[in-house]
Amino acid sequence: MAKSAPKTEKALPASQFAEHVRAAELPACVVLAGAERWFREQAAAALIVRVFPDGDPGGGVLRLNARDTQDREQVYGAAEELRSGSLFGSGRVVVVEHPEALGSGGAGGAEAEPDEEGDANEVVPEAGSTPVPEAKAAKRPRSPLLSLAEPALSAAIGGSVLVLSTSRPVKGQGAVPLATLLKKGALVVDCRALYDAPGPWESNVAEHDHELGRHLVRRAKLVHKKSLGLVEAHALTRRLGSDLGDLEQALETLALFAGTRSTLSSADLDACFTGEREDPVWPLVDAVLDQRPAEALARLELALAQGLADPKGLPVTRPEALFPLMCGALHAAWRRVLAGAEGLARGESEADVVRAAGLPSFRGEGHLRRCRRDPRAWQLKNAAFLEAEQGVKGGSVPPEVALTRLVVALSAPVPQRP
Repeated sequence: MAKSAPKTEKALPASQFAEHVRAAELPACVVLAGAERWFREQAAAALIVRVFPDGDPGGGVLRLNARDTQDREQVYGAAEELRSGSLFGSGRVVVVEHPEALGSGGAGGAEAEPDEEGDANEVVPEAGSTPVPEAKAAKRPRSPLLSLAEPALSAAIGGSVLVLSTSRPVKGQGAVPLATLLKKGALVVDCRALYDAPGPWESNVAEHDHELGRHLVRRAKLVHKKSLGLVEAHALTRRLGSDLGDLEQALETLALFAGTRSTLSSADLDACFTGEREDPVWPLVDAVLDQRPAEALARLELALAQGLADPKGLPVTRPEALFPLMCGALHAAWRRVLAGAEGLARGESEADVVRAAGLPSFRGEGHLRRCRRDPRAWQLKNAAFLEAEQGVKGGSVPPEVALTRLVVALSAPVPQRP
């Protein structure tokens, strides 16, 4: 019987770090890797409290930024900083921000090292190129994170921790050398950003049921002893965005507003925060779904002329890039209305339809007004999306023309339910 493959070690999710750091024995090096800066800052703060439960006695915490030329030389001696200890105790915490800025070779300018299974940036020869000898193909530029972590991990530095905080992910393009770091004894914490919509791996999930919303529900209970529903958490992300720092402040505001009440409601959101994230595509979506074709076409013309912002906030002006942004927003909104119209046709209550859509209470009536129309007519509009997509992908229809036809078709009146 063949032996099963050994279990691959993984990075610790940032959401589990606070509990982990209170009980586990800390290694001499902790790597905080991922795009969510709030997770990295919270993890670093938790580490400092673990090493200095009564507060820094003096000189115990040193923060360095590898992007700062004045800090760089001191970053190279990070392990020595750990050995020096604090002014009034033996513990020390050295936090190095952006260690990847040291470049390949890192602190010591070391040579390339053999790659390991599971690490990113593996050298793969291009198709048709001359085969690379195996010994050379297995080598890649040495990660500066390893050059900083290894001296700290190899020396017995009791009570001291080197914290490497990087925006690079634990897997994928440009990832940290996860397998090597784990093998050498470092703790790697996955500080990736959370999805503010159901992830691509999830199916048949309500729009409001996503990991960012679940995170806010947990934080409201853990930090503020308040109950927050997934629908309300989703509404909060729609109004404020996905920045965890902003959302944490929002939870604190809501908890103070609620006072002694144990539940945070939609009314609390309405009282504390008005409006949603400003995004020029949403007025276009509203005009289309409310069957205001003249306004919808005017807003489409303005968007095509001025451009929009992509999910990262970067400007998008080319029609071929604007097409998927606008088409995606229109399709998501159309699906939500279709689901609501079908729900009402099945006999679901209006309150359940609004709750399932994950909308704040002040948008409920507008959503219901659309959903009270004939679901069969909404279903037929799916053909307009297919026609627009096929025309653009096939190259027979310019993106701006396909969008115009789509907006006209979607904004055509839908009759009330019989």
